[in-house]
Order: sequence, then C-alpha cells, then structure tokens
Amino acid sequence: MFQPDATGDSGPDAFDKIAGGDGLRTALEQNRTPEEIVESWQPGLEAFQKARQRFLLYKDAPPIAAPADAPRAEPAAAPVAGGMAPAGTD
Repeated sequence: MFQPDATGDSGPDAFDKIAGGDGLRTALEQNRTPEEIVESWQPGLEAFQKARQRFLLYKDAPPIAAPADAPRAEPAAAPVAGGMAPAGTD
C-alpha cells in the first residue's frame, strides 16, 4: 500500500505526516467509505468554524450554489504517458 517517496520515506509514518495524523489511514484500513470519513471530520470542522469567527474581519458569506438546472462540466480525461491521447479521442 505504501510506496517510497522521492526522499525514500515510506510506510504509515510518511502517509500520516502527509495526511496530518493517523485518522485517515486508520479509517482506510478499517474500510470506511469516503462518506463516512468525510462525516467524521464534521465535528472538528464545525468547532474550527466557530472558533475562527472572532478573528474574521468580515462575516462569512453563504456559499454560492450553482442552480439545480445548471449544466455540469464533464471531467477532463486523464493525461497518458508520452503525451499521446488514446485513439478516438481527438
């Protein structure tokens, strides 16, 4: 699961350093779904948002949501080795 990085670091310690702790790694090892992982972050996120309020110069604006009928962009094709696009995608 873990591959060495450019400095030769590998293993759970390197992953934990990148992820900011062992929470994400242990959740993945426990086969939690992405939705469960994101949901587990909510209490910390809400505590952070509450604590930061007194330091803001301006009030938070509500997020801008796209209209429900707005067209969605298709994801871009992943680049391929050698810079050549797969046949038939020109």
